[in-house]
Amino acid sequence: AKGKSAEANEINGQLKEVSARLTNHYHRILREEDFVTAEKLRNAFLGVGVMENCILKDFGNMNREFGAMVEKGQRAKSTYNKYLAVYNHFKTFLWEKKKRTDMAYKELTKEIITDFDKYLRVEKGLSANTLWIYTMPLLSLTDKAWRRGIVRTDPFGEYSLEMQETDRGYLTEEELRTLANAVFVKKQTSLVRDMFLFGCFTGLSYIDIKTLTHDKIQRMDFDGEEWIITRRTKTRVSSNVPLMEIAKELIERYRGLAGGDLVFPMPSNSVCNTHLKQIAKACGIHKEIGFHLSRHTFATTVYLCNGGTIEALSKILGHKHISTTQIYAEVTNRMVSSDFRAISGNLAAMQRSVLEKKDRKQDGKRVRRSLRETA
Repeated sequence: AKGKSAEANEINGQLKEVSARLTNHYHRILREEDFVTAEKLRNAFLGVGVMENCILKDFGNMNREFGAMVEKGQRAKSTYNKYLAVYNHFKTFLWEKKKRTDMAYKELTKEIITDFDKYLRVEKGLSANTLWIYTMPLLSLTDKAWRRGIVRTDPFGEYSLEMQETDRGYLTEEELRTLANAVFVKKQTSLVRDMFLFGCFTGLSYIDIKTLTHDKIQRMDFDGEEWIITRRTKTRVSSNVPLMEIAKELIERYRGLAGGDLVFPMPSNSVCNTHLKQIAKACGIHKEIGFHLSRHTFATTVYLCNGGTIEALSKILGHKHISTTQIYAEVTNRMVSSDFRAISGNLAAMQRSVLEKKDRKQDGKRVRRSLRETA
């Protein structure tokens, strides 16, 4: 910068510092690798050359650690697959759009995040809700980078993406009863139905039922009832639920049929979902049924619609935040509204007879006059 002002001197000082750092990196790379490229020099200057400061490098390490936890049954494979998908999308995005093989955390700006958002929406056709889920691994990485002092500001601070509300399906009480009473020829179909029912009466997810062991079923001193005491595989949040009679019966039905201390001989998630489609068709249930529908059915039809509270439901489901549970209250409110309309229709004749009473208006006048006189 020209001039001798304090501002010009400060800028020139910073430029000299940058020049010196670039020169040092240039000679180091030349000494260690025999040749220098613009990308190597840029990466070294920005910190990409320091591997622990690389986004994709850290992402890969995180995925390997996550994969090891999946093997031990500590985390859900479905979540692991999402992490792998995000990694591959971000890697492809960096190369196709930025011609980069990796990126320093300090380069991850709002503009880069917005470009990645657009890439996923337009070129990969992902929905807003999927995008919201896909930001989670990157948010986790940048949060760790901030805690390690690698970045000073949150690149996601000015980035906003809201989940779009979706209706969480569930089985009605009649549909649940039909499914429970159905008889199937194939043993595996009956097994899948029973596992689905167990989810409907405990609120446990597929992976939590699959990994459920007998040592997690305990009789509590304060009420003498059997409870499932566990942590959700997905979030590691405690999820404790008392066992209803149908859940107890299902546990006894399959006792000793699974390996080790496992409670159930649970088929794979894909096998379960295939059989559930056949079960729904056989029962005349015209809904898209996947295993997770059992968890939603527990929350709505089994629990809230029978007087359970949102606060207790949040604890049972192992939600970190009650706002996650609140969507079920909205579902039950719609059910109440629908029931109320039906009840109102059934009482239509009675309501009309009351409203059409000839001296009703006169009664109203007398009541209002009486209230004014006693006021």
